[in-house]
Amino acid sequence: MNSVFNEHPSRRITDEFIEKAVQDARASFKGNLKEGDGPNTGIGAFRFMLEAYHGVPCWNFKN
Repeated sequence: MNSVFNEHPSRRITDEFIEKAVQDARASFKGNLKEGDGPNTGIGAFRFMLEAYHGVPCWNFKN
């Protein structure tokens, strides 16, 4: 049952999820708008990791 829940499309990393997660990270660390785009920033690295897992179920991201 748990695998059925984890594989549900709403549990996948989507463009909308990535944007929301990066926006939340930016707000938490009071970063500026460009900080999420630069690969040499922590928030930029976070975006890069999420984009690498685009379309993958969320539970795979933590593994």
